[in-house]
Amino acid sequence: ALTAAAEKYQNLKIHFHHKLKTADLEEGTLVFEDTKTGSDVTREANLIVGCDGAYSAVRRQMTKRPMFNYSQEYIPHGYLELCIPPASNGDFAMEKNYLHIWPRGKFMLIALPNQDHSWTVTLFMPFQFFSEIKDSEDLIEFFGNNFPDSIPLIGKEKLVKDFFRVGPSHLITVK
Repeated sequence: ALTAAAEKYQNLKIHFHHKLKTADLEEGTLVFEDTKTGSDVTREANLIVGCDGAYSAVRRQMTKRPMFNYSQEYIPHGYLELCIPPASNGDFAMEKNYLHIWPRGKFMLIALPNQDHSWTVTLFMPFQFFSEIKDSEDLIEFFGNNFPDSIPLIGKEKLVKDFFRVGPSHLITVK
């Protein structure tokens, strides 16, 4: 959404695969590393917008300025991304024009459509619940009790593989 909005401005250039190394916020000078080549790229800007996430490199530069206050707090919920592949005919496995949400009290599953007809599926729940799922049997039982219609969409083997591939990620609030 932010990229689409930015593309409407002819005087704005978007550079992917660039990591902010330093920023002189007074002068508007930024040094990036081109992650494909490893070389440094210097740019100047009149306006710097920090929309680079919870562990913002822009914010990190701002904290070096005097009297800059902020707070960061981890919340007790984490998230884990899964995937619903395209249907066997290559089309979307669910109705594509919707955000699909499976709310379940203290946790939920959401699915967002991708251009390749797959779905990014995100499970949000307290870390305590994640820690109670120790093996594939626990996982299939959990999904069977809470999201039974998602199992044939994701596939049991893929669900187990993706769930245990990486642990849940943290969510933080920044003020």
